[in-house]
Amino acid sequence: NPRAISFYKKNGFVEFDKHIFKLGDDEQTDIMMKLKIGK
Repeated sequence: NPRAISFYKKNGFVEFDKHIFKLGDDEQTDIMMKLKIGK
């Protein structure tokens, strides 16, 4: 969902990894994002 990814990036999140999995015959990619908090 490009809109959601854009929202998270605007709020300081960065991509740090991807996870590929199969849903039936279709490959799906999860983008893992993180936000540094505190110091």
